[in-house]
Amino acid sequence: MNKRSGNDHEPFATMIAKWTEEVGELFVLFFIYDPLVASSNPADVKRIASGERIDKASSFIKPITTLFGKRFAGQSLLAIPNYETWKPKRKLYDPSFKRSSLKDRLSMFNECANTLLERLRPLADGKTEVSMKEAFHEMALDAISKVAFSSDFNKTWDSKSLGLKALFHPHETKMYREAVDAMRTIGRDCIEKRIKAVTSGEEVPNDILTQILHTTIADKSVDLESLVDDFIAFYVAGQETIANTLSFAIVLIHQHPEVLYRLLSEIEDVIGDRKEVIGDDLDKLKYTEQVVQEVLRMYPPVDSINKESPKGGLRLS
Repeated sequence: MNKRSGNDHEPFATMIAKWTEEVGELFVLFFIYDPLVASSNPADVKRIASGERIDKASSFIKPITTLFGKRFAGQSLLAIPNYETWKPKRKLYDPSFKRSSLKDRLSMFNECANTLLERLRPLADGKTEVSMKEAFHEMALDAISKVAFSSDFNKTWDSKSLGLKALFHPHETKMYREAVDAMRTIGRDCIEKRIKAVTSGEEVPNDILTQILHTTIADKSVDLESLVDDFIAFYVAGQETIANTLSFAIVLIHQHPEVLYRLLSEIEDVIGDRKEVIGDDLDKLKYTEQVVQEVLRMYPPVDSINKESPKGGLRLS
């Protein structure tokens, strides 16, 4: 297939979507002599994503390991291409993301949501414009800080001028490098203090970092810089995906008043006048979960999965 987009600056995922409409759900692209097999068939996607032991495409991984001479994603889960290396590390994180584990931390999520509402109430005058994506970014940063590291990094850096905003503007090289340095320093300091506390038998928070350290210390597999890599990946991937999903959700809900009505009715029935969500509520908010799933289907935070053919010579997307 030899196609060019009418807009040279059009996102690659948008071009793929257009070509899928034109020629079907399976086709091959050639980048000079480098073939890429693109498929939007659900069975293919499931197989490539999780059904087989297929390595990630190194050409898509290399750009995020180091940027502008700064170690970025390094050896984090995001940046490990080899399946056999990635799988054991992924298992290390699995317990922290089980539904039961996240239910135990609902109080932290409630606290972050209430903080967001407190910030927005004075602005709800019908006249003040508010960037909800920016608000969701800060809430996500707050939630990740508390749930994963029992910290409040919003007080450590200004997320609007340093932190993650700079990471999403890599063309501003100086600001980007300073942001990466700052985040790695903060992450390293947080992890080193927790390692010291865990090894000396001190009482520590039961958060994601502690769960990971208990395993790595017991296995004598602590790699500080690798843990800092995951610290960076947590914030970049976690904050952006949460903020984008919530932003698209409010846009779509605004476009469909009937969905808003059903959401409010379900929330009223399940939560009522309570100020916080409890664990049992999650299993009852079925329509709410369906809405979130539909938002993710329509506007997925990750628009493609890029792997390398086990037989070599092909990239799969």
